[in-house]
Amino acid sequence: MQNRNRRGLLNRNRTADREQSKTAPPRTAARSAAVRCGLRKIVEALKVRNIVISQKAVSNLIRKNNNKEAGSNTAPSSMKPRGPPKLRTHGLVAAIVKDLSGPNLLTRSALSLKYGVSATTIANVISQDLEGKVRKKCRVHALSNKQAKQRLDRGPRFLRYINVRKWKNIVSIDEAWVYLTDTNVIRKIYYEFRGERSPESWTKFWKESHPKGVMFVAGVLLPWKNRNPFRQTRNENQQ
Repeated sequence: MQNRNRRGLLNRNRTADREQSKTAPPRTAARSAAVRCGLRKIVEALKVRNIVISQKAVSNLIRKNNNKEAGSNTAPSSMKPRGPPKLRTHGLVAAIVKDLSGPNLLTRSALSLKYGVSATTIANVISQDLEGKVRKKCRVHALSNKQAKQRLDRGPRFLRYINVRKWKNIVSIDEAWVYLTDTNVIRKIYYEFRGERSPESWTKFWKESHPKGVMFVAGVLLPWKNRNPFRQTRNENQQ
């Protein structure tokens, strides 16, 4: 009998608590409303002093100060650090700037081998960080003092070789050199940066000395009708 009375009393207490909880406002809602009201007043007071700040920023500052006074550190941010990637460091950019300040510059592949990064990273540093473009040097017919002296010394001998009779039959003649150093060399390029102008000597190239090579001389002769000199020379050699 006593157990039944106790159970009935407990049930009545639980029912009363439920009804009271429905009629009374929750504590969390009241607390959050008070906090928002306080933040709003702080923001309005700062606006009077020409300080524009959001309620969220004020809430973050209050939380950081409370954690600092309590001796607890805030959790680290989960956002990734902004800025250039890890490979494109300030040291790498400064080193590339130093390498690109001169007449004979390295290519992007050569720079990638030098610094141990990919050619794409080097290209991004040049195009994005330095705002530069790769240009090819233009080849000019400029002669050094040594080359001019060689042509001056060899010119009379060549003129004596083609005497007056042969000279009349020549309409046009040109010569070209093929050197072994033309292969497996660094590309002749330069970099053009915005707001800067490279010296003219950096944008052109010519050979200052003659390495080992072969000269090809081609000429257009006057009597070319119904005649193939290469076939005739081959037939004479066979005879």
